Amino acid sequence: MERITVWLAALILALGICCCAGAEGLPAWKYTGEDPIEKAAAEYTVERGKDFLNTETSVCIPEPVIIRVDKTDDTHATVYGNFWISVYELKGDVLECISGGECPAVMQLTLQDGVWTVTGFEQTGEGEEYASGIRDFCKGDKDLEKAYFESADQDVIQSIRVRFVGDYVKANNLNVKAYKDYGWDPVPLFAE
Repeated sequence: MERITVWLAALILALGICCCAGAEGLPAWKYTGEDPIEKAAAEYTVERGKDFLNTETSVCIPEPVIIRVDKTDDTHATVYGNFWISVYELKGDVLECISGGECPAVMQLTLQDGVWTVTGFEQTGEGEEYASGIRDFCKGDKDLEKAYFESADQDVIQSIRVRFVGDYVKANNLNVKAYKDYGWDPVPLFAE
């Protein structure tokens, strides 16, 4: 009996190694742009991306639609935006989205030791609380409110996604040509 148990344990270990051997993970996303406020917002968004479905081989890439930045002084800023996040897995030369979503919110940022850091975060609720949360953020500013609702427009988010996913692909020297959402055609990252 002991011999069978050892044999079964060895078999299970071998199968586990074989199943995982081909599963190479994607490199972690890192901000490569030059806007320090966008960097802080994007990095904070990626941390929140851990709440979405992730796998050992996936990568979270933020897609922040920054609507407006109000600086109250040299060390404090309020960032209004829709902080999208997508989680991708590599399938051939396409990054396929396996989870993600939007998060209309307001971020409070503070400049500490030369680096902008998110020190406050308030997001909308879901369902009926979605629209009322946006109206609360805007405090009667109809242009800001309109911009929030437009931040979910596919053309707006697609341009941000192409930029952020394209920057990720270039920074990591990946052979990726497009990203794709389930049920949709791939979206090219680079002009041919």
